[in-house]
Amino acid sequence: MAIRKKRVITSFAEFFDALDASLAYVESPDFYHPALQPGLRSELLAVRAWTARGRTPLVAERVSLSFVWALARARDGGPPEPPAHQARLDRAAAVIAFFAEWPRDDDDAKAEYERLGTMPRRPGPRALRAVLEHLEAALAQLPEAAVRPPASAFESAEPLMRDAMTTPQWAYWVLVPRLQGMIEGKDRPPSTSQLTKLVRGLADDEATWPLLYAIGELDDVFVVNSVDCPDDDSYVQDEDYDDFDEDDEDDDFDEDDEGDEGDEDGEGDEDDG
Repeated sequence: MAIRKKRVITSFAEFFDALDASLAYVESPDFYHPALQPGLRSELLAVRAWTARGRTPLVAERVSLSFVWALARARDGGPPEPPAHQARLDRAAAVIAFFAEWPRDDDDAKAEYERLGTMPRRPGPRALRAVLEHLEAALAQLPEAAVRPPASAFESAEPLMRDAMTTPQWAYWVLVPRLQGMIEGKDRPPSTSQLTKLVRGLADDEATWPLLYAIGELDDVFVVNSVDCPDDDSYVQDEDYDDFDEDDEDDDFDEDDEGDEGDEDGEGDEDDG
């Protein structure tokens, strides 16, 4: 079997053209791999939001996508796609690959990439306070977020309690209070945060893009900013402390990560309204 040459995108202009074309393909009725369609659509919409109006995507956003791997698994051992579909799928994979690398010329980018190979460390109150300010500003633009869900909603075991409230409501009633407690030293931050992949549904509506960006910033402080000189030992790193998105009685930003396993297989996120 001949080895197909990997498609590579070499410029930002080519990237944005390929992004538009890939979105049109994934939303067409003749998309070749139906099982991958929801997940790819979710990822491409998020990429569009994360790069809109000249915005530089964050590290946490660039490492959160999985379509390239899902496509490789779908192709492994299966029949080859028709050439026209093969080319379109390769183009979509090239869009995701370019986004993950996001070429930059400055020295900061080199240092940023080097940090990806290091163990993320728990951020201190200064980094969390900056995230909280952006989060509150984003939520102020979404009045529906302040509508309190019923008490039973907070017992949900779904990721982001998505079966009982919208993502903006979860951010307002769960995420913000937890961040406030961590900044005040009442609670200890987890060692990592992986919320970006869970909130990609926010990319469907431009009104919720600021919230999408703010939650990405939260993940990013764990990947890039590390500990910023904490004032007390409540921020000392503890390797046994769980992630933001895993199930633990002391760490319930998101009760359960099981609902996101579909992303690995190309299934999409639910609408976050």
